[in-house]
Amino acid sequence: MNNDILISTVFEKGKYPHTRRTEVAVCGRSNCGKSTLINALLGRKSMARASSKPGKTMSINFYNYDNKLVLADLPGYGYAKVPESIKHEWKDLINDYLHSREQLKAALVLCDVRRGVCDDEIMFINWLKDEDIQPLIILTKTDKFSRSEIAKAKMETLAQVSNLWQNMSKDIFFVSASKKTGLDELKKKLRSY
Repeated sequence: MNNDILISTVFEKGKYPHTRRTEVAVCGRSNCGKSTLINALLGRKSMARASSKPGKTMSINFYNYDNKLVLADLPGYGYAKVPESIKHEWKDLINDYLHSREQLKAALVLCDVRRGVCDDEIMFINWLKDEDIQPLIILTKTDKFSRSEIAKAKMETLAQVSNLWQNMSKDIFFVSASKKTGLDELKKKLRSY
């Protein structure tokens, strides 16, 4: 039943669910594959609504993950075609959540493998580290690449990350939610929280 997985949908600051479990935020640019990844992690096809149209997630959705963690699906940032006033509301909600949620211990920072880790993600990862929130870099949509392109993307990403941050090479995951590749390693990491 879906009710045992979706804990809460929050549109307003401070209205977060009263849970004591560790939370992991799922963050990323609009249309980077957040909903598809969440569905794959939860083992459900349409728990989180995936859309080819950016900006579908307009709230923070809290999901029960394995009765041990809570996944918090944040609205995507970037190019969603919504009014500026809505973007401002999303930003306020996300900032409030990230600053005020004590049980938030980690954040999955999703990046489309075709774009790589861009300046927005680098700034966000630096901010997470300053706030003592563990960033995990998730390169999504690897099924869009050939094996040689994936190998090249892995080398480039590892080089980029090791130049920017020490000791983060174990926190990079290459995933195709649709092909179910890379999920076992990510699930293992999530279980460590």
